[in-house]
Amino acid sequence: MSATPTSRSAPRRATITDVAREAGTGKTSISRYLNGVMSVLSPELRARIEAAIERLDYQPNQMARGLKRGRNRLIGMLLADLTNPLIPSRCCKASRPPATRSA
Repeated sequence: MSATPTSRSAPRRATITDVAREAGTGKTSISRYLNGVMSVLSPELRARIEAAIERLDYQPNQMARGLKRGRNRLIGMLLADLTNPLIPSRCCKASRPPATRSA
C-alpha cells in the first residue's frame, strides 16, 4: 500500500526556469524576451524561446511580476467597522471599475 495520496491535483504551471530549460538557454534570456528586450537576442534564440513558450503553454505569473517590479495594481482598504451596514455596500461599489459604479 502506498503512503502517497491518490487525489489528482491540477497540473503544475510552467515556470521561467522550465522555459529556459526547454529552449536551451538561461533565465536571463527568457526574461529579456518576455520584457521585450529583443535587440540582444539572436533571431534563432527568439524562435527557440517562442517555441518553448508555446509547447509549455507558459503564462507569466502576474502576482510574481508585480512583486518583483514593486507594483501590483492593487488597492488596499482599511475598514474601521464591518458591522456598520453602510461599509460593505461601499466596499462593493469601490471594487467595481469606475464606469460601472453608481452613487
